[in-house]
Formats: sequence, C-alpha cells, structure tokens
Amino acid sequence: MHLNHDTDSMLSVRFATLTNREKEILNLIFEEKTSKTIAIQLSISNRTVDRHRENLIAKFGVKNTVGLIKTCHPIFSNKNEPIYDKNHYKLTKNG
Repeated sequence: MHLNHDTDSMLSVRFATLTNREKEILNLIFEEKTSKTIAIQLSISNRTVDRHRENLIAKFGVKNTVGLIKTCHPIFSNKNEPIYDKNHYKLTKNG
C-alpha cells in the first residue's frame, strides 16, 4: 500500500502528537498483544491500556482498533518503513 505525500505527512504529524506511552502501546497493539498482555508487560492496569487505546483511536480519527491498525500500517509495514523504537521514543528506520 503506497500512500500519497499528503496522507503520509498527515500520519507523521499525528504520530508526532502521541505521548511516549501511546507510541509504546501502539507498537504493542500492532504486535497483536491483548490489553491484558500489554498491561502486564507495562505494569499498568487493563483500564489504563484501554484508555490509551481510546486516545489513540481519537487522535487518528478512526472508529476502532482495526481502523487504527489500518491507518498506522505504513508506520509498521516492513523493515524499510519507519517503526517505533521504544528505547528511543521516536520514529527510526529499522536496520
């Protein structure tokens, strides 16, 4: 899936507005982790994970988690695309 420049720029702008924790949770959602698994891994409550997921859905202007994944797919699509590096809290190239 190739995005046009405007869509790609919009995605980058929206991604830049995310908190570090939201980026971390988005990464884990994309890895198909459940809220319970994310909560255990990050030592937070299920409700906190769900609240972050709700914030992500709102920030990207989608209706649900499926829409979130479809919209953010270019961020995580392959090794040549930008991914979230939880150790640096920024977009990096996977190498």
